[in-house]
Amino acid sequence: MTTRQLHRGAIGLLLALLTTPLLWAQTPKENKKDNLEFGVKAGLNIGATTPLPKPKAIDKIYTWNPHMNIAIKGWLSYQLPDTKGWHLDTGLEMERKGMYVCTHATDMRINMGDGQDVAWGLFTGNNSTEFINYYLTLPMLVAYHTTSDKFRMQVGFYLSYLMQQSFKVTLDGDGTFNSIPLNPGHLVDYDLSDHFNKLDMGVRVGFDYFFHQRLGVTAQLNMSFEPALDRSFTMMPFPLYNIYAFAGFAYRI
Repeated sequence: MTTRQLHRGAIGLLLALLTTPLLWAQTPKENKKDNLEFGVKAGLNIGATTPLPKPKAIDKIYTWNPHMNIAIKGWLSYQLPDTKGWHLDTGLEMERKGMYVCTHATDMRINMGDGQDVAWGLFTGNNSTEFINYYLTLPMLVAYHTTSDKFRMQVGFYLSYLMQQSFKVTLDGDGTFNSIPLNPGHLVDYDLSDHFNKLDMGVRVGFDYFFHQRLGVTAQLNMSFEPALDRSFTMMPFPLYNIYAFAGFAYRI
């Protein structure tokens, strides 16, 4: 997928998310179902694609930059019949997840041969990693709304499809691999973008607080339980997971 196609898709999704609630608002009241509600959320994802737990070999973090990860989320809430406050929530979301981190590692086991066991060794030195990924996400949540309908809590799962990805690693050539200088005076770059899984699944916990009839603030925590990288990725012996928080504003119809 090219950048132009991605931008067109994002604009199309944004228009769909904005026009659907507006059309719903213009629908005659007698044609609406009281147990359905539409809305849009917009904000930022902040987090990391990271190993769990942090490997002991990574002994220093110099820089962590979470990037400007914009997310736009259209949502639909259905109130379960004969219940007080219980809802099923879903929607469609366009979101960016990315970060840049610069660390130091001591005797970190890595594979320089892209799958060849003979290329395993210990790396010591500075390194940096950058992720820039775009996802289309479908949430599946159970929600509870308080009696006043100002405060809401959601819990459930999400399924994301990876539309565009970038995964780049840079090693300091002054570092050592099996105690031998890697490439003195130079940086060693790797583009590992092709190793991402197309599907990402995980759990979500979210909260909304509506300070106005239609406007509110929202926050979420999203944690994947599937590794972000596929089995062909063998440079590092540990999996990476998407762990991102979302904060923004909500508008409901």
